[in-house]
Amino acid sequence: MLRGNRILDEEFASRHLDVLAGDYVMISVSDNGEGIDPDNLTHIFEPFFTTKQAGKGTGLGLSTTYGIVKQSGGHITVSSVRGRGTTFRIYFPKVAETCGTTGSHPASHPASHQKPSPTGIATILLVEDESGLRKLMNKVLETQGYRVLEAKDGEEALSICQDNLAHIDLVVTDYAMPRMTGLQLKEKVLALRPGMKFLLISGYAEGVVEDSLQQGLNSGDFLEKPFLPEELARKVREMLGRANGKHGESSGANTSPQSSSR
Repeated sequence: MLRGNRILDEEFASRHLDVLAGDYVMISVSDNGEGIDPDNLTHIFEPFFTTKQAGKGTGLGLSTTYGIVKQSGGHITVSSVRGRGTTFRIYFPKVAETCGTTGSHPASHPASHQKPSPTGIATILLVEDESGLRKLMNKVLETQGYRVLEAKDGEEALSICQDNLAHIDLVVTDYAMPRMTGLQLKEKVLALRPGMKFLLISGYAEGVVEDSLQQGLNSGDFLEKPFLPEELARKVREMLGRANGKHGESSGANTSPQSSSR
């Protein structure tokens, strides 16, 4: 493992649209293994992507790392050569230190490293039967400032809705779940509160989008798996902004939900 100070210049930032030029601390980790196949290299940060045998890995390790780095305002790269190994480089914005009478403490990130982030104060009901993905999505949304209520299936989600109906601004739900699909959940919730916004998530895009359009969702209310954490945050921000005319604001944003995250 290597570490040191690095300057990411404008030329680097122009090739990586999520990076702002400036001073960073770089951590580099390398191995001398078999390397990563080029076809897999573009997918390694996607949740649940793994080349391991069933039961040998969840595919959440690198996606979680990616999320933590991005939420810290950092950047991560990977390079690999078959037969020679792989190198990950993580760049964190350099933090200034100020000294006072009580000792030194880290100051906030310089303005040059403050990235525009899709944040809000709305309450979101997150419905996902896969516990690993649900926890990852919860972390992403809470980091963006949202209140999150969790449900492992449609029936639990429906119960949460009945208790917190006035406070929920958006339902983010998987499509294929046991006991009740995401579209069935939508139908039941809309019977309780017409106009509730739904973001449907599925790895089976074509058929799900067609079913969704027939039942009143538009194409912008769908997110295809696998997705990156920033894509989820951006889509939620987009839907809340479209629903209310203001990003991250909602009718329930100023009231606390009656039950905490489950």
